[in-house]
Amino acid sequence: MKCPWSCGWEGEPKDYAKHLLKCPKAKEKVEKHPTLGELFRGTVLNGYLEAARVKPLTEFAEAKPKHLRFTERVLGHETAANLRQRRLVQTIRSDKEIEGLKERDLVEITLDDKPVGEAYITSIDKVRLSELAHDDATRGGFSNLIDLQDALIRAGFRYKPFSEYVESRVLFTWKKDWQEPTLRMWRQPVLEYVVEKQMKEGLVDIEETVKEFLQRAQKKTKLER
Repeated sequence: MKCPWSCGWEGEPKDYAKHLLKCPKAKEKVEKHPTLGELFRGTVLNGYLEAARVKPLTEFAEAKPKHLRFTERVLGHETAANLRQRRLVQTIRSDKEIEGLKERDLVEITLDDKPVGEAYITSIDKVRLSELAHDDATRGGFSNLIDLQDALIRAGFRYKPFSEYVESRVLFTWKKDWQEPTLRMWRQPVLEYVVEKQMKEGLVDIEETVKEFLQRAQKKTKLER
């Protein structure tokens, strides 16, 4: 039997364990530290023996929490106050801002980097900014469509006509209120939008849709408790 560390030792299997305790090559392998190159590439963690036995550092990193960030400069004073009171259920975002975000994700809502609360993403779809209506302004916490358009201009959608911007319309439901077993009045705009969207896709039984919506909310509450 030969030494796996290539030190030149040959002997009986019964002597193999004793040899490993004394083998200088084996001791050298055990005490080997990763090089700076291995650490920077993320192929090995400090303290591990072989890079092939561990995952890349990116797989050990904790997942970053997802956010929807708002600023009072963009929203305006009145709408920012509505956000603090959790009256907003919709926002218009570019693809870059919501990269990796999908329906049912839990996100943290912040205003000027200060946490406001957590919410579940209810729906994400594409909309041309010129086709936004009064209902979009209401769900976004604005008094009228003009205020919403002004906020979009402040947010950076000012270099082309609104008709050339196709952005993401994101609807969300506040976590605290989502856990309520009954449907609250403030949630009605979200429900109406979801029902309308599903009807366009061929689902016409509104009563069953509302019933299913409430059952999902109650089921979610039981799971989190």
